[in-house]
Amino acid sequence: MHLLLGAISAVILVALTLACGGPAAILGLVKLIVPASGKYLAPAFEWLVVCWSRGFTGWLSLFSPAITVEREGEFSRTKNYLIVSNHQTWVDIFVLLIGTNRTIPSTRFFMKRELLWIPLVGFVAWSMDFPVMRRHSREYLAKHPEKRGSDLATVRKACEKFQQIPVSVVNFSEGTRSTPEKLSASKGPYRHVLPPKAGGVTTVLAAVGDHLDAAVDTTIHYPDGVPTFWDWMCGRAGRMHIHMKVVDLPQVDALGDSGQISAESRERVKRFLEERWIEKDQRLEMPLG
Repeated sequence: MHLLLGAISAVILVALTLACGGPAAILGLVKLIVPASGKYLAPAFEWLVVCWSRGFTGWLSLFSPAITVEREGEFSRTKNYLIVSNHQTWVDIFVLLIGTNRTIPSTRFFMKRELLWIPLVGFVAWSMDFPVMRRHSREYLAKHPEKRGSDLATVRKACEKFQQIPVSVVNFSEGTRSTPEKLSASKGPYRHVLPPKAGGVTTVLAAVGDHLDAAVDTTIHYPDGVPTFWDWMCGRAGRMHIHMKVVDLPQVDALGDSGQISAESRERVKRFLEERWIEKDQRLEMPLG
């Protein structure tokens, strides 16, 4: 029964992706040919994403436990947010879509450049101005010092278009999905989350912090165990809970002539994330009512 349900869910996911991704790809071609049309096409892209996410999560909600959402603070659909969240599974993305639905602007995830090569998905993500990062290793930067600061330029260029419509930029600050093995190997001070990496948040704030109104500290909790995406599609996922809290952003100084981020700014972001992660760890420790 579970396998049949999973197969049906997979067919529905593909059908919804084609039904919404097809028109989005056509609009993307228009944008590719006439770049100036992007700002006029943005509402149509937003509508297609909402239809896709609501359609799929609506189907899954028919046989899965309801996703409970808890919010603290004042949210607005006309402001720009930076979402900082823990990350455990691909299901997190859909839980975030549900938690932010009709509460704050639609989400944008920072994508690895390699993901652009996924058929249809990559092109639609480019069409919708998802920020694409191409991170360089320390070894590469040592050989090519002229590339230092290129991350800032990439983020700034990607996020310039966000000024046209309100958006919520997502950052999974752990840098990877947390697993019991990774938690054990990290030897960090937390029991349920990996130590956050401040580099991504610092880069975003240095590049476009003046366009962001607040942060949304987001904690995703699976009290019955972390499900895989296949578990969820098969109806085997347990309870899901998302807590969202509006908090002030840390101050990141404007870039100097060198184009480098100051040590003081990096330290402020580091402390900000550490405070958020301590609270997350405590929240994940508490049983749900």
